[in-house]
Amino acid sequence: MTHVVSIETLKQKLEEGPAVVFDIREPGEHAAGVIAGALLQRGGYDHVRIVEGGMSEWARRGWPLVKPGG
Repeated sequence: MTHVVSIETLKQKLEEGPAVVFDIREPGEHAAGVIAGALLQRGGYDHVRIVEGGMSEWARRGWPLVKPGG
């Protein structure tokens, strides 16, 4: 089952820690940055949550991103 959560909820959960984030975007999309600690992974999970607005909204708000492998 998939649920949608707000981007604010994701940020709050990350600040409260620990939380696990799977970045399931295509590999080419990771170059723009990822949420620190996110696991770069493709599907295969149940009970996931989709973040409203996604990475584009996260970046638009100026919240921290890191470059993969860096």
